[in-house]
Amino acid sequence: SANDIQLRRQLYTMKWSSGTSIDIFANKIQALTNRINTAEKSRVMKGGQSSFIGDRDMIAVLVLSLPNEYDTVVTLIERESDMTFEKAMEMVRAREQ
Repeated sequence: SANDIQLRRQLYTMKWSSGTSIDIFANKIQALTNRINTAEKSRVMKGGQSSFIGDRDMIAVLVLSLPNEYDTVVTLIERESDMTFEKAMEMVRAREQ
């Protein structure tokens, strides 16, 4: 449980720096999400309540970490009702290039 909280803190406080590829940053988000969700599966199997990290959470981490020059992309991502993490990443990649 403590490890789960530490992992979530790491996830929710991640910041992307302009010197890092957005794909590397996205991979870090996905890796932490996978670790958290693996821990959650274990907890559910022991009878605990689940609190999985999904696309919406990963998108929130992504858009919160982007610099101001990505505000237009963030707005577009936030307005899309069926946004997936992969679609959000495509939009950010397009802006990055």
